[in-house]
Amino acid sequence: MRAGALTIDGAATAVPGGGINGLTVVKSMAFNGTGYLELNDNDLAIDYTGSSPLASVQALINQARNGGAWNGTGPLRSTSARNAAGHNTTLAAMEATDYAAVHGGVFDNFSYDTTAVLVKYTYYGDTNFSGDVNFDDYVRTDVGFNTGRSGWSNGDFNGDSAVNFDDYVLIDVAFNTQGSPLSRASSSRSSVVGQRLQL
Repeated sequence: MRAGALTIDGAATAVPGGGINGLTVVKSMAFNGTGYLELNDNDLAIDYTGSSPLASVQALINQARNGGAWNGTGPLRSTSARNAAGHNTTLAAMEATDYAAVHGGVFDNFSYDTTAVLVKYTYYGDTNFSGDVNFDDYVRTDVGFNTGRSGWSNGDFNGDSAVNFDDYVLIDVAFNTQGSPLSRASSSRSSVVGQRLQL
């Protein structure tokens, strides 16, 4: 069993174990205080019921991202993004249905249904969560720009609900500076089951 609720109270910090490139799976998240979840270069799946938490998850990422410096106080943090050369990586979030349209129903060896929000540590511009930036990502970004869409899979890489010049800067920088693909080759994961952290 790898699904449950994660509640972080006070100033507690949760850091996924199991090495790099792992996956944490939760049903829900709650942050009551200044505590946070440090994903580093790991991924997250929120296998929700009811209404989608995508907007609130994006807001948590934006708060920690703090305009790209990744030094904010938001509850979803990534030291790996903060320390990345050229600041070319980030935490990105999309609905499972958008991911499934390209990759099918498995994310980091986790089989999900249509009600899940997927968060991936990846390069800016990786619209389809393939782990790198390529021609397909530029096509998606152009379509998003020309049709007035928003969301990561449509080219909104800074989470400001629009695809614009700033997003093209981010994808260009990432394309020109990216290294090896940030894909998940192993089945390692960190699972949180009904856990409450308090400090």
